[in-house]
This record gives sequence, C-alpha cells and structure tokens, in this order.
Amino acid sequence: MSVAAVPTRRPGPAFGPAAAAALRSTGVILAVLVVIIVWIRIENPNFTDPPVFLNFLRRAAPLMILAIGQLFVVAAGGDDLSVG
Repeated sequence: MSVAAVPTRRPGPAFGPAAAAALRSTGVILAVLVVIIVWIRIENPNFTDPPVFLNFLRRAAPLMILAIGQLFVVAAGGDDLSVG
C-alpha cells in the first residue's frame, strides 16, 4: 500500500491581498466615522448622553432596516435597490 504525498501549505499571512485591501478601505471608513462622531460631540456635548443617543438610534432605525434589506439584495446578486 503506497502513501500519496499530501501537499503542505507553508505558513503565511492569514489574510490575502484582497482581504488586506478590504481591511484598509474599511479602516478609512471607520476613521471617517470616528472623526464625524468627535466633531458632532464637540458641536453638541450632549450627543453621547444615553437618552440623546438612544433617541438618535430610534429615529435612525427605519433607515437602518431599509439599508440592511438592500445589503441582502446586493449580496445575493440582485440589482433592485428601490425602497418604495
């Protein structure tokens, strides 16, 4: 009985070039989001208080629900982005 040689992978980075590029672009988006939140916090010191922030999230909830639905359509390969 012969044993077939199993190709071994040499250890390397966990992320490929595409994943690294996606991480870089996501990092830019997160940095911009942090800058915007800091700017809003400077303009309105009460923005990060829990009641004010929860009210903001409550008003933004319908838009977030629509955005999540559109994300599923785009991720599934569809191209219908109509909301209404």
